[in-house]
Amino acid sequence: MTALWHGSCRGLKKVDPMAYDVLLGPVCDNRHWTLVVLYPKERRAVYIDPLGETPDHIIKCRDVTRAFMRQKNLHISRWTCDTINHPRQQDATSCGVFVCKFAECLLTGEVLDFKTDEAAVTQLRWEIACQLVTESENLSELCRACGNAYQSPARNKDGRDDWIQCTACSLWFHLICVGRPPLDRNYYCPACTL
Repeated sequence: MTALWHGSCRGLKKVDPMAYDVLLGPVCDNRHWTLVVLYPKERRAVYIDPLGETPDHIIKCRDVTRAFMRQKNLHISRWTCDTINHPRQQDATSCGVFVCKFAECLLTGEVLDFKTDEAAVTQLRWEIACQLVTESENLSELCRACGNAYQSPARNKDGRDDWIQCTACSLWFHLICVGRPPLDRNYYCPACTL
């Protein structure tokens, strides 16, 4: 959505907006997170800024989402953009937390009404972190340096192992990602050598 906000459909080329009731995504602009929500079948967009919306941003949201629909050959007249009532962030660092909570509320049909004091935002951060951990895919078979998949200790064309396992934590790494340490000695990853 950030790319769309900046005038590019990169990453959205294969998306058919009319196949969805709602499309939403965070926008990061000048280190500040906001939320853009598209309701293609209703011919409208919603812009939500945790600090509060400006008329200029609502107009920009209307224009970029309308342009996106036109790029999809969906010439929709009367495309609108507005905002909805929502809590405001009280600090300079919790916009991402608010955007995540806004998205969750919109997708579950809840009213955007939650506490915004420091303790409540800390609790929201904790809840988001826990949900990310419990809902994440199994990451145990990824190279811990680059994030690409581990399949098994394989040998490359030269007959050398492509992977190495940390002696201390048992996590696997591509040899190239950790500087090709010697295979005839114990290997300790950067985290375990601290």
